[in-house]
Amino acid sequence: MNRSRYLVLVAAVALLGGLGAPTVAAHSHAHPSSALVVETDDALLTDLGILAAKRGWTLQQAVAHHARSEEFGHIQERIVTARPSMFVGARLSTTPGGTPTLYIKGRADQFVSDTVASAGFPIVVVEDRPLSQLELVARAVRLDEQLAGLGFRDIVTAFDAATSRLSADVARVPGLPTTAEQLLAALPADLRQGVTLFLSDHAVSRSFHAYGGMRMQGAGGTCTSGWSVTDGATTGVTTAGHCTAVTEIVEPGVGTWGLLFEAEHTTTYGDVEWRSSTTHIEPDDFYADASDVRDVSSVEARANITEGEAVCGYGRTSNFRDCDLVWDTWMPTCGGHSRLVGMQTDDTFTFGDSGGGWSVGNRAYGSISGQCSVAGVWHNTWSIADLYDEALGVTVRTS
Repeated sequence: MNRSRYLVLVAAVALLGGLGAPTVAAHSHAHPSSALVVETDDALLTDLGILAAKRGWTLQQAVAHHARSEEFGHIQERIVTARPSMFVGARLSTTPGGTPTLYIKGRADQFVSDTVASAGFPIVVVEDRPLSQLELVARAVRLDEQLAGLGFRDIVTAFDAATSRLSADVARVPGLPTTAEQLLAALPADLRQGVTLFLSDHAVSRSFHAYGGMRMQGAGGTCTSGWSVTDGATTGVTTAGHCTAVTEIVEPGVGTWGLLFEAEHTTTYGDVEWRSSTTHIEPDDFYADASDVRDVSSVEARANITEGEAVCGYGRTSNFRDCDLVWDTWMPTCGGHSRLVGMQTDDTFTFGDSGGGWSVGNRAYGSISGQCSVAGVWHNTWSIADLYDEALGVTVRTS
């Protein structure tokens, strides 16, 4: 967040006097035809108000948390980009504006030390972690492959940057090991250390099939629109990659438009697909809730997403916008998908919200995939918008 925008937010908070609803400014826009478009700072304050109410914070505390998220995110991005073999993870404080933590493999070199010192606020640097984030992910993916090789099909793997431990949640399969001890003994020797296994009689990953920002439908069911995208020549909209039969999109109060399948991706870079319209060019708008249509001003960089950062999602079926804190920035495997972001809770969405957008203010973060169980606890998950180019060859349209 730049300094001038932060001062605008502080001034707005003072005028609002706590958790009062920010004003919504009318904005002339041709599409969607009858909605209001929320201006940038009002949109952000709306989301921070939702976060404050959920966390029991004041609006001032939510603003402080967001400001620290922005500042620390840029520090994290510089280290991830320049020292990928050294970066293990990063975590914001649960106290608004509190001291964040950076985890480093081995000892921090001069670049890391100088970058941390340039932040202008305290950062706890935890050194001597045995594995980098890239190594932890590779180890977790190998664990998933070993479990799949034994015959398991529903698997979720995760890791903890603070301890370098892996975990795997596995749905039981008749005829295969039924206890964690039996399953651990069936793994290669190098995967028996630093690994915690959880076996379940129920599914450990699930997708949300249906509505979202706009309803997408077809003979095989309904799904969700997420973001307007382009490949440089054609425009279209995203939805979840597991939505395979949608053929049209419903624009509230206007009509229904046909969609053409372009591409999908459900493995390395998340769970996303995109479809183009046969009749018009999609604008850079999105539904933050049923009556709040916003312009997309920017896309959050993948390397800038931080544990403890607040992000908001909306699903058309639940018809509820909620803000939560990031729990995991890179889930190695969940139902065959990788690089999903996991949130702290699973109380926001329901079956029917798949594909809807995750955002903060007017910035796009990603799109709903579903839920994953880690250590028996369910977490909402989403695909990262900054990876749409790797996954599909498209980018989110911005104003």
